[in-house]
Amino acid sequence: MVNLRLFANLRETAGKNSAVFSGNTVDEVISAATKAYGADFERGLETAKIWVNGDPAERSTEVAAGDEIALIPPVSGGENIAVRKPDTTGGALVIAVLASLFVSNYVSKELFSLVAVGVTIAWLWDVRDTLILRGAKIEIIPPMVAAAAAANGAWGWGGEGFATGLAGGLIFQLIWVVLDPRSRSIDNVAQTTGLGFAAGFSAGSLILVRLQGEQEITIFLVLASIAALATWALRHLAPAYTILDPNVVGLLTTLAASVLAAFATDILEFPVMILGAIAIGSGSIGGHALGSLARSGSMVHTRQAPGLLTIFDGPILASAAFWVVILVFG
Repeated sequence: MVNLRLFANLRETAGKNSAVFSGNTVDEVISAATKAYGADFERGLETAKIWVNGDPAERSTEVAAGDEIALIPPVSGGENIAVRKPDTTGGALVIAVLASLFVSNYVSKELFSLVAVGVTIAWLWDVRDTLILRGAKIEIIPPMVAAAAAANGAWGWGGEGFATGLAGGLIFQLIWVVLDPRSRSIDNVAQTTGLGFAAGFSAGSLILVRLQGEQEITIFLVLASIAALATWALRHLAPAYTILDPNVVGLLTTLAASVLAAFATDILEFPVMILGAIAIGSGSIGGHALGSLARSGSMVHTRQAPGLLTIFDGPILASAAFWVVILVFG
């Protein structure tokens, strides 16, 4: 499926700012959208500029699953410049999730653990929804069980419990495949197992870092939020012709923030803080790649995959990388 982003009068006619359609060329995708949105939409296309993944394109341009087509009508009274507009859909949800993590951290470690598991499960559900939109399928219960098992093991018995819970969750996923013939395709097994491992590792790591201390998890939440927001901002607010890589910007921004934090606090020693920032930045890049692969079927680095909680794709793996740094060097 190809993501179609709409602007100005096209967005108003369609009643939404983005949608997904199938097609091998821009023309096929636009034709599908025209059938869905009618004659007014077709008239609006006459003067619209076409961009594919941030580059000017024609109707004959070939597209693949996970690509993004932007249809941008001329801007009245000024030059027609293609800019990636921010998609505010789900913005309130993202803010609420971040706030719940920060607030629960200062209330109690028990509440933070519950919220961390809830956020991980919400992320899994969001991935499932995007898979459904492109016609794919995933069994969501096994990854949820893996996340809960790893988190509860970490809470009850530390690192050993975390490893046991994660292994138990993955075994449960394989048992599920045996019992449910509909889940036995190689694609389904790979997606289910991969997401279950990522979700379990993330939830368990968050709890282990929180058990280490309130301040340690605060450092992670702040740096991971900075990395995610910097990457999101460049993807959505920068001009389409920018040569900056969002992942590199996110990594460098996180490093800069960690240097400031190292001088402003004594929570972690300076080398550990820098290593932690590198782990968060690198983990975020891997998380974005994993998220885009799961959501769109192709691995992309410079644009946002579909979904409401895509901003958390990076932190999912970043939390695991940060915990390893704390475990080894903290």
